[in-house]
Amino acid sequence: MNMKATPTKKRKKKIAQKIFNDMDLNLKRVMKIEARLEKVEAEKAEAIEKVLSRARTKTKQLQDRKLKLEIKNEALLKGIKDKLGRNRSRKLNFGSIGYRRSKRLDLLPNWTWQQVLEKIIDMGGSKFLRITNNKIKDVKFVSVKRSLNKREIINAGLSIQELANIGLQIIERDRIWYKVAKMETKSTVEMDGKKNEGK
Repeated sequence: MNMKATPTKKRKKKIAQKIFNDMDLNLKRVMKIEARLEKVEAEKAEAIEKVLSRARTKTKQLQDRKLKLEIKNEALLKGIKDKLGRNRSRKLNFGSIGYRRSKRLDLLPNWTWQQVLEKIIDMGGSKFLRITNNKIKDVKFVSVKRSLNKREIINAGLSIQELANIGLQIIERDRIWYKVAKMETKSTVEMDGKKNEGK
């Protein structure tokens, strides 16, 4: 025998359906918000890429201009090298510029870096070597890598003949250096101006 649903059951069913409808409406709202968020994220990514692209272009332009000015200063400085004085540098209004002596290790003709390395090892010149130990995991053996310590060789004070005996030579050359003064910001200049006015 089928029994009709009681008013209480009908009311509970309506309440449940209303709750489902409310939840479904909330899901619809969340769906719209997520769609808007995706759009905002896409717009943000596009805006960031545009800013980065402009910044990369501007940076490249500024770096190119800086390089041209450095090359220009180098050419100008070569023409008055003898006017720099004992310190081989000159302090100017917007920075300092000058020469530094640099040393570079180079091979003699018909020598290779491997031959130089082997020659130094044969002579027992361990202080001219850079030794790296590479331990192999879970194995007792150790792999030893030897390479030249070029800075140590340069600073050792070896004679031309001593260097030649191991296939090397030291090449010295002047390198231009410069240091620019720190540019004051507008706010700093204004503050300094106000301070000076008050004095």
